[in-house]
Amino acid sequence: MKKSLPLAVTVLAVTSLFALSPHGAYGDTILSYTGKLFTAATGPYSTSDFLTMTIDITSPLLPFTTQAVNPVSFVVSDGVQTLTQSNQKFIPTFRFTTDGLGYISSWFVSAALISTQPSSAGYEEDIVLCRPTPIFCTNYYDRVWLYDSSGVLVGSGQNLLNVGSWTVSTTTVPEPTTLTLLTSVLAGLGLYSRRRKAVRT
Repeated sequence: MKKSLPLAVTVLAVTSLFALSPHGAYGDTILSYTGKLFTAATGPYSTSDFLTMTIDITSPLLPFTTQAVNPVSFVVSDGVQTLTQSNQKFIPTFRFTTDGLGYISSWFVSAALISTQPSSAGYEEDIVLCRPTPIFCTNYYDRVWLYDSSGVLVGSGQNLLNVGSWTVSTTTVPEPTTLTLLTSVLAGLGLYSRRRKAVRT
């Protein structure tokens, strides 16, 4: 009975360690924007279209700050086409102001993207999203302009004074230290148990 005590104590210790340790660690922060329907549209755009954007950043936005972010990746859709960071013509601007809880209260996003889709290959799309801040812009708007390969404007969509909103989520990834420790200890306990049985026989 006394010989089994170390094993029982070890199992209890490992179980407690796993219960108290975080089972995951914070990963990237995902900022997702959903705009309102365009109130004016020309060319391929219609008033049924709107802007959406997803931005992946490596750390959460800080509260009560105005900050520029450099995303790991982003995806933007305007109802006509979907573009990513691989389409960028210039480095886009992503600036956000947060309130005391870290929620996005105002923003300015500007991107110039070159389409590679067959129907509009070589077309340039300029996108601006803004909720007023004294530093960036003075009005509310979502805007998109589409130019052909010669630089001629062929369509646009916009919503003035009635912008959308952002949601923020955080991905989680397994906590490798805890999982590795747990696996190693359990493997050791299994080996210890087999050796005890071999000694007894």
